[in-house]
Amino acid sequence: MGAGMGSKRTRSKRGEARSEANRANAAAAAAAAMSLEPVAPLEVSANRWIASSKRGQQGDHDSPEVVDRKVRALLNKLTMERFDSISDQIIEWANKSKNETDGRTLIQVIRLVFEKATDEATWSEMYARLCRKMMTQISPEVQDEGIRNAEGRPITGGFLFRKYLLNRCQEDFERGWAAKDSTAAAAKAKASEDKAVKEANEKAKDKEDGEVSLYSDEYYAAQKAKRQGLGLVKFIGELFKLQ
Repeated sequence: MGAGMGSKRTRSKRGEARSEANRANAAAAAAAAMSLEPVAPLEVSANRWIASSKRGQQGDHDSPEVVDRKVRALLNKLTMERFDSISDQIIEWANKSKNETDGRTLIQVIRLVFEKATDEATWSEMYARLCRKMMTQISPEVQDEGIRNAEGRPITGGFLFRKYLLNRCQEDFERGWAAKDSTAAAAKAKASEDKAVKEANEKAKDKEDGEVSLYSDEYYAAQKAKRQGLGLVKFIGELFKLQ
């Protein structure tokens, strides 16, 4: 019994000692906190790392890569049934040139539409309608300080769109006309080779285990140039019909 009472007194004294030590530590920490001087806030670096999910909020959402991806996706969805809604979105992207002085976003959108129109001649009428709508709905705030009228003022809005588009048509037409001789010469030089390949393909088709050979690169280049050339002529004709 005496031993039990002695151990109880011993534990009580130890607890008091720990309590006093804790109070001393707390007082020292409070004193240290009060003595600290205020710290200046961290400065935000211009080249700091930004999460990809937040980069759109930093102004990168209008980059050429994003415009290219978004407009291509819209053009792939464009049909006569969905023409109004999709074309409105394409024009919305083109009108982002309002914040530019060189019309670079508008030029990029025209390039994408032009490539689609010349590569898909079957839908040239639809793409011509899209261009007609763009010409009437491009914001008058869109301008190119490097292109001015006779009075020295920048050409804006639909007039600027029309100039960009017609320049692109003329440049591609003249480029194709100048390259037609070299393309024809290359195709002619490979004509005999392509004929032999074609015959080999036909023979291979008759065999179940036959491996079909490919045409030459010049053949595919000539076919692509011919397809785009015909597409360009048809597209220009559809634009002319819509004035």
